[in-house]
Amino acid sequence: MGILRASLYPKKVHFHQLLYLVFQDLMDIIRGLVTQKNYTLYPILYPPNTDAEVLNRMKVAGVDEVCDSMKEQLIALVNWAQTIPAFMKFNQSDKVALLRARAGEHLLLGAAWRSIGVDDVLLLGNDCIIPKDASELIFIEFMCIAFKFSIYQEREINRIGRRVMNELVKTFRETRMDENEFVCLKAIVFFDPSIKGLGVNAVKKVKDIRYRVQLILEDYIKNRNIESRGRFGLLLLSLQVLQSIAWQMVEQIQFAELFGGAKVDKLLAEMLLGVK
Repeated sequence: MGILRASLYPKKVHFHQLLYLVFQDLMDIIRGLVTQKNYTLYPILYPPNTDAEVLNRMKVAGVDEVCDSMKEQLIALVNWAQTIPAFMKFNQSDKVALLRARAGEHLLLGAAWRSIGVDDVLLLGNDCIIPKDASELIFIEFMCIAFKFSIYQEREINRIGRRVMNELVKTFRETRMDENEFVCLKAIVFFDPSIKGLGVNAVKKVKDIRYRVQLILEDYIKNRNIESRGRFGLLLLSLQVLQSIAWQMVEQIQFAELFGGAKVDKLLAEMLLGVK
């Protein structure tokens, strides 16, 4: 039994509800997003304190810290999904398919979200930072050591680090995305009806859930006290960029595993590469 599948079996821990995706009014959903205090979900919803003094005390991430952060965020993704009533209604096979399919996107989305309040820094989920002037070198070192990347792949690795900062963080900052919009985007990424491995009935349900979340996001944007014209489209278009960067990252990891003899962490392999 895979790590991911085992983690989905009933536990003694009862998670608080986060998204009321069906049969709830818009403001009920938004209140649920804003007031959620579950410690397992806090790192996903709320960026760390970005005060300059706090940032100065944070450790600059090395390879081990980057790897640990990735694993922590993937575990947090499973915990987050289990707080969504609509997700818990799917069978085990459909749950696993949903969790595996967009893990890379969730890693990058979380990193970009945590970093929107700071300049030239990527904030990891374990209170470590990657300064912009060092981000490319650290990311390359991580990929080369963790996945045995060759020197010939450095150009692609380099582009991934730059794109997260320049295309995702910049867009989220310029649109002044808040936590409600972030979670809606996260749910839109998660509930993708085109995911392989979903049952016929699940595809229809996932499509309906995603449509409802899109309506929630659109209505919420219209009711925010900022310029709303075009924001809905900008946020949705950012998901295309997110998917493109995630594919780029997973492709490089797959290449390293197939041709470089890399031994990928079991959880990372199962979530990012679909290895059972």
